[in-house]
Amino acid sequence: MKNSGAERKEPAALEAWSSEKASGSHAGHRKRKREQFLKAGLNGFAPDEVLEMLLFYAIPRRDTHELARGLIEQFHSLDGVFQARPEELMRVPGMGESAAILLTLASRAVWNSRLERIKRGTLVDTSSKAADLFMHFLWRERHEMAMVMTLDQERRFLACHALGTGVNNVSFRFDDLMEMVSRDGAAAVYLAHNHPSGVAVPSQQDVNTTQRIYAALRAVNVELLDHLVIAEEDYTSMDVSNLILR
Repeated sequence: MKNSGAERKEPAALEAWSSEKASGSHAGHRKRKREQFLKAGLNGFAPDEVLEMLLFYAIPRRDTHELARGLIEQFHSLDGVFQARPEELMRVPGMGESAAILLTLASRAVWNSRLERIKRGTLVDTSSKAADLFMHFLWRERHEMAMVMTLDQERRFLACHALGTGVNNVSFRFDDLMEMVSRDGAAAVYLAHNHPSGVAVPSQQDVNTTQRIYAALRAVNVELLDHLVIAEEDYTSMDVSNLILR
């Protein structure tokens, strides 16, 4: 059957017409997703749908659903995507620089906003409160990192410092720790380090190092309140576990 002259389209015009139809379809889908979000937030959104909607704003004229699914498949979770570096994101087929920057910017903006909640003078009088703060600092860290939190005599937050990082373990100089404590005028400290493996269990080396630090701090009248081993949203208190000999 022949097409009439009114229906006949040249290849270039046909491609543009098909693109226009697809764009209209995507626009309707995107509009529905925006309305869903404005009505109920992210309630009912699957992880790939959250990414799909974010990618709307970096990829304006393409279906982003399959790309979002590919990101979840590659990094296993929404959090995994947000922790990935731009160059890692761009290895996923379909991810360009603008999209990678958008996702990285969104995750880091949230991280920075979380850090802003930690104000000098915040009362940190329990290991649980200290663990919550350390989790903010260690949220994006994929290597092992040791940190010290300094407090005044009333157990109020002064500062938090990174002591060192490592791939499977971390080492640092005692002199650096003592200098940080002295510079902040600390009366007490919490120590913490993360286990990126996801298991919040102190090693014997952790116990031995903690005991040396306890003795060094005690010699200058600074109290080591606890050493916390952080693994994602879980932690172990070495003080509660009676692993610090006082």
